[in-house]
Amino acid sequence: MEFSPPVDPHGPSFTMGKAVWLLWGLVFNNSVPVQNPRGTTSKFIVSVWAFFAVIFLASYTANLAAFMIQEEFVDQVTGLSDKKFQSPYSYSPPFRFGTVPNGSTERNIRKNYPDMHQYMVKYHQTGVHDALVSLKTGKLDAFIYDAAVLNYMAGRDEGCKLVTIGSGYIFATTGYGIALQKGSYWKRQVDLAILAIIGDGEMEELEAQWLTGICHNEKNEVMSSQLDVDNMAGVFYMLATAMGLSLITFIWEHLFYWRLRYCFTGVCTGKPGLLFSISRGIWSCIHGVHIDMKKKSSDLDFSPQANMLKLIKSAKQMTHMSALNASRLGSRNAPVTSCTPRDPC
Repeated sequence: MEFSPPVDPHGPSFTMGKAVWLLWGLVFNNSVPVQNPRGTTSKFIVSVWAFFAVIFLASYTANLAAFMIQEEFVDQVTGLSDKKFQSPYSYSPPFRFGTVPNGSTERNIRKNYPDMHQYMVKYHQTGVHDALVSLKTGKLDAFIYDAAVLNYMAGRDEGCKLVTIGSGYIFATTGYGIALQKGSYWKRQVDLAILAIIGDGEMEELEAQWLTGICHNEKNEVMSSQLDVDNMAGVFYMLATAMGLSLITFIWEHLFYWRLRYCFTGVCTGKPGLLFSISRGIWSCIHGVHIDMKKKSSDLDFSPQANMLKLIKSAKQMTHMSALNASRLGSRNAPVTSCTPRDPC
């Protein structure tokens, strides 16, 4: 009974399927049996791929964890028309929010959102400081007020526990003005001074100095952005560079194997090559045998013709020894005859 193996025993052992399985296991960190490559080029690219997988998964996991924590602990509010303000009783417990009465913020809400104003009356605060205390103690979920004041207070909050939403782009987008008498001489002078300050960038410096504070309010805003390719471009550049270096190494290996290795072994010049000398030196060092490296080169012939003659000579010797052993074995097994006077040979 004969058995024909499905795979060529002389073919490559590290197939394309095994390579894909190895890359899959490295990316998802699965403890599955994999076969590692034996070539230098393959080992190099696999090592870089493993480093790429570690950085990519770590970045993605960190971004996902931050997004989930933010979604869980921070209330997302899109504006005064948000469901949290318009239907606070749909949440359990109800969403609590308020403002300081008798101000422009309350008048705006009372005029445009009467139902919302009727609900938030019971959560009105006497001042901004009282509202901040209510937010920290959990008596209030949100405080609606002027953006500049909130940015100033949140930037100087002890512990940086306050978070502003919108930075003036959602609530209280109006600015401040200086009241002057109609037709006043100072109106044009003040306008020109304000425009000059804005043009020189001094207004941004003043805002960063007095409104940002130590908490850096722009970093405390509720923001969530997806992880784009630009955020991971460095890892992909590293992988592409490693692929290029692996290709160069692959070409160098094949060039050395098919073209240069004969010269290193001494076939091209007919003299002992570099690899041969290193091999002899290592062997003599390990076995403690002194080899005279100054032997005449005429005694060592490494040309292809000489190698072929040595091979033919060795084959003849092996054939002669095999024939001699066969004749000796036949002589031992042959019947023994003897001559006697009665039975002459």
